[in-house]
Amino acid sequence: MRLLRLSDNGEPSLTEDLADNEAIPPYAILSLAWGVDEEEVTFEDLTNGVGKDKPGYGKIHFYRAYSLLGIFNIYIPPIYGEGTASAFKQLMDKINRLENCIQDVRTTDPCDDKKRIEEAKGGLLEGDPGKGKTMLLCGIVNDLKKSLAKADLLSYFFCQATDVRINSTIAVLRGLLYLLVDQQPSLVSHIRRKHDYAGNTLFENTNAWIAVREIFANIIHDLSLSSTYLIIDALDKCVIDLPKLLDFIIEQSSASPRVKWIVLSRNWPDIKERLAKVGRMVRLSLELNVESVSAAVSVFIQQKGACLQTLEGHSSPVRSVAFSHDLTRLASGSFDSTVKIWDVGSGACLQTLEGHSSSVASVAFSHDSIRLASGSHDSTVKIWETSSGACLQTLDVSRPLYNISFNATGSCLCTEIGVILIGSPAKSNSTTTVTDPQHPQHQYAALSPDNVWITYNSKNLVWLLSDYRPSRSTVSGKMIGIGVGSGKVWI
Repeated sequence: MRLLRLSDNGEPSLTEDLADNEAIPPYAILSLAWGVDEEEVTFEDLTNGVGKDKPGYGKIHFYRAYSLLGIFNIYIPPIYGEGTASAFKQLMDKINRLENCIQDVRTTDPCDDKKRIEEAKGGLLEGDPGKGKTMLLCGIVNDLKKSLAKADLLSYFFCQATDVRINSTIAVLRGLLYLLVDQQPSLVSHIRRKHDYAGNTLFENTNAWIAVREIFANIIHDLSLSSTYLIIDALDKCVIDLPKLLDFIIEQSSASPRVKWIVLSRNWPDIKERLAKVGRMVRLSLELNVESVSAAVSVFIQQKGACLQTLEGHSSPVRSVAFSHDLTRLASGSFDSTVKIWDVGSGACLQTLEGHSSSVASVAFSHDSIRLASGSHDSTVKIWETSSGACLQTLDVSRPLYNISFNATGSCLCTEIGVILIGSPAKSNSTTTVTDPQHPQHQYAALSPDNVWITYNSKNLVWLLSDYRPSRSTVSGKMIGIGVGSGKVWI
């Protein structure tokens, strides 16, 4: 039962358990000044708000530091007479050592690794081969977080052979330790027994494996350890001292009934043979559960690939689509010779751009989403203002363009025939629609509209023989790729 509490201004007062308890004698001592009774703070003193000049009153503040140490599961014997300032200095020193210990354990935060893997893979199932073990583990972790009791611990680690931070046996145990201590701070005492003397060298010298293995084993045997789930992904990608890790898992798998291990690996014989020594083990082979895996993949595709919007309005098939860079709009070019701009959120058609005389083969937004370019089978490229739907520029390129995009500044179009200069966007509030086609100005290497010349800055440079004239082409800087009807590709 708590006797005292401190108010916001730092003054001690009685707890509710004592405030109305008439059975407590008024002379009961609430401090420990180790002096005569007149120096001690009594129940009556705090009730009446007196006694602040007594030595025992300072002792109450002195012991506050030691009470706070208890919160961090740290015990140091009181040094009587050292004073409040010295006691709090000890407190801060112990807290700093605690923080340094946790920082030294951490080589990576497995939580961040999990987020990185999920974002990088985007839900793509892959594995040994194509089984999706890592994404399966991410799903297991997410489900366990939802279903575990509040006091239960969940620690996991993702091995990766190409990353030196997370490809060794010591890194695996340190990652698991970091999450365990983060969830149950009292466990850090097992690390500090060695770390307070060795510092960060505890995890970096030649005896690091022995030290970390012993620390981890002590934590597993700690009677205060809550029910714990330890998960390791991709054992086969632990390329440094994997046999040591496997032996440790085998040794500790039956050490405590409160600890359960879940490990994932490729179907490697040596890993299977070693782990077969575990007495109580449930083995799940994805290769032997093809139907279950296939069904799970189907469900995954249905959930992840749900249709968000159905956009209807074109009278003919759609040939090309492009998102704006802020992902709020979608442009579609159709065989009906129009371009439509849609609101992604609502599915509403914001603009219908009319002006091409043939099907639209390509569309692209500028980086600021103010303009839209469209290439058509009428051999023109049109530049549109997205807000008003006005045509700002029409370029006669003498052929359909299937790949167009704006550069970062919006001054050029990058296409399969080269870079086309288009100038800056109109700044006038009233935009005039432009219908007369203009001849494009090319920048750097390009192909002439009739595919007869390789040009540079719109000047003819190399005349192409008929066998070298492209049916398909691509341009990147000073490089031109030409695909011809014979099946050859020229660079």
